[in-house]
Amino acid sequence: MKSHLLVIVLLLLISLSIPLSSSNPGQLYSVTFEEKGLPYGMNWSVTENGQVLTSTGNIIFHLANGSYVFTVSPIGGYTANRYSFNVTVAGDNITETVYWGEVYYPVTFREIGLNAGTLWNVTAGFQTVSSTSQTMVFELANGTYQYSIPPVNGTLPSPSSGRIVVSGSPLTVILYFRIPVNITFLVTGLSGGSYWSVTIDNRTYGSTEPFIYVSTLNGSYSYKVNLPFNYYASHPTGKVSGNTLVFVQANSFIPWEVLIAVIVIVDVFIVARIRKSRSASRKQQQQ
Repeated sequence: MKSHLLVIVLLLLISLSIPLSSSNPGQLYSVTFEEKGLPYGMNWSVTENGQVLTSTGNIIFHLANGSYVFTVSPIGGYTANRYSFNVTVAGDNITETVYWGEVYYPVTFREIGLNAGTLWNVTAGFQTVSSTSQTMVFELANGTYQYSIPPVNGTLPSPSSGRIVVSGSPLTVILYFRIPVNITFLVTGLSGGSYWSVTIDNRTYGSTEPFIYVSTLNGSYSYKVNLPFNYYASHPTGKVSGNTLVFVQANSFIPWEVLIAVIVIVDVFIVARIRKSRSASRKQQQQ
């Protein structure tokens, strides 16, 4: 009996002398990376020792105890608070959070034509910025934005509106503020109701009246006068600027009376030839 008790005591002492393991050496634990700040549905990736996991939500690795290095892949247009994590797994699950924020790029609007110190403003996206200097700067994330600029002290901006696309780099938009002007073209020498036109600043304006009015911004423009068949302008091209009246003299290659007479004679001749040809054809058929 004493020997049995002695054996039990010895076994208890031996068991107490063996340190208890806090975990199964083959057990796997989760290392979770959660993202905050990315748009819904956007992919992002984390790499560990060549293993790349990608997700639109949390990224979870299943690893045994040990030390690991994780790398977060960059995303264009966004910046993360950390791109590298040194993690030690020691018998428990771990969660790390990656915070993302959008990268903003400077979009500069530069005006030309306003007097120094003049207040002007630009609306881009949902922001409106005012300035009395020659430039103003918006900080915008990647994306497409509509912009608009109102008139200033009787001057009009060119362009007055448009669209900008921010794609990973700064942008500059040049605006020209100019006074609106009217350019009038007056033609003489055309027969009533004749259509004629003027091409100026890559746009064509036409009329059957003696006047053509062009409203534009002050500047230097080249123009070309386009007259109907049988007419030519003594000065078909030129340059204009400011509020201007341009006289256009239309000259006829052939007087209209003569031209109409020639057309009538030609028509009569053609009709006579047709009738003669048909008559000869009938005679051949009768024979």
